[in-house]
Amino acid sequence: MKLDILDMNEFIKLTKAQEVTNPVYFNMGNIPTDDGLFSNFIFGYPGSKDRKKLFGYINLRRKFLHPVMYKLFTSMDKKIMDCINAKRYFRVEGGELVEDDNGKTGVSFFYTVYDELKFKSTGTARRSNYLVLLSKLSKDDIFLDKYPVIPAFFRDFKPAKTSNEKISAVDEVNELYSKIIRLSQTISSGTEYDFMGAITEANIQGLIYDVYEYFSAAMAGKNGIFHRDILGKSIDYATRSVISAPRFKTNSWKDNPVRFGYTGIPLSQAVVLFYPFFVKYIQDFFEEREHELSRFTTEKGKIVTVKNLKEQITQDSIKKMISLYIKSTESRFNSITLKADDGKEYPIPTYKEELKRNFTITDLLFIAASDICSDKHVYATRYPIEQYQNIYPSKIRLFSTKDTIEVKLDDLYLPDYPIIYPDYPADEALFVDTAIPYNGYLAALGGDYDGDTISIRGVFTKEANLEAERLIMDKKNILDQMGKNSRKIGNEAVQAIYTLTQ
Repeated sequence: MKLDILDMNEFIKLTKAQEVTNPVYFNMGNIPTDDGLFSNFIFGYPGSKDRKKLFGYINLRRKFLHPVMYKLFTSMDKKIMDCINAKRYFRVEGGELVEDDNGKTGVSFFYTVYDELKFKSTGTARRSNYLVLLSKLSKDDIFLDKYPVIPAFFRDFKPAKTSNEKISAVDEVNELYSKIIRLSQTISSGTEYDFMGAITEANIQGLIYDVYEYFSAAMAGKNGIFHRDILGKSIDYATRSVISAPRFKTNSWKDNPVRFGYTGIPLSQAVVLFYPFFVKYIQDFFEEREHELSRFTTEKGKIVTVKNLKEQITQDSIKKMISLYIKSTESRFNSITLKADDGKEYPIPTYKEELKRNFTITDLLFIAASDICSDKHVYATRYPIEQYQNIYPSKIRLFSTKDTIEVKLDDLYLPDYPIIYPDYPADEALFVDTAIPYNGYLAALGGDYDGDTISIRGVFTKEANLEAERLIMDKKNILDQMGKNSRKIGNEAVQAIYTLTQ
């Protein structure tokens, strides 16, 4: 595969892209601006094919480094980085940038003196590759004065359901585009070397690179477009998890956290595996407490009324709550609040007396998971599949925080309730976020605790869960092709004896 630096002018000509000049998204009445980032005229109407294929562009008014070249130059020489970012003043001497308080700075200055610069080899392979690339590129390849805007479909806004609901752009790249438009309109088309102009240029150059990094992150890595959508296979309500060893805190094998027939599933993955069940459970949870939550008294004795409870607890709000728990560890101890009739938000009083603190997202999801997962099973798969025991069914042992306590809430007895610190942001070190299989499964899986992963799928229907329960104790799940026991442990005993004799 061959990759080239994009010729921006040729790209605009071929795609017939139109200029985006307005950083404001909407007019009065939530109508997209005609020359803005959601324009129906530039990008086509929502739902049309044009919305997926029509590009726009931003006129930068001056020459800026192509983001790939910006990354290259700033990694080659700190002086170039300081010049582009307007941190120090320079002049050119002998083909190099030389610091000079009476010199000039900024992207425009760097563009003006680029032909005078000579980049020396340091003997490293990386530097040599950079110099070969620079020798093949013209100045017009390295600098650009127009920047593409991707089709609106891939960053579109979410329409308001009611006239009172505020429309917001759903993708953060829109804010980056908007800032580039605003800043580029504050500079002239010429080359000026004043300090404020250089600072504005540095900000624009940084935003151009931020957009590049945004899309690079979206495409690269395990969660990127190529791996996820092109090379990989996506399964609804499934997770892929690193496997880790259980923490033994008991004196009896009967109290082991993960026994045969079980797999330890972290709460953050359980909500993914049984997502529809959680949405329904949480809806029912609030509906059952509608009377309690519609009128309650705060800690300070203030009576609070909430008349629009059902409007606040919608499927969308529940999905946002679940997504926040999964993606933002530091938000897991956030209190669940409701917006009262006076316009202020108050923590809900649910289980206030029992917990002696506010009710959090972790509380709600753990209570839901304890009920939902009580009769559910999962199938764990270790790739590559070399024999039938690379897939096994198991019951669920739910994990949340590493440290737990016994809690009784109404008629619920929860022996492994998460310990929550309401006055501090949650930290990753507090949670179990990896799968914990029973040790006896590892040999047949060909796995161990050095970063190996398994794929996990939840079992939904009653019939499928009964089948999974039967298969756990089936001979096929215990004996290998030769009739020998495949669910065995050995290293654990050796390690225990070694530890006891220390």
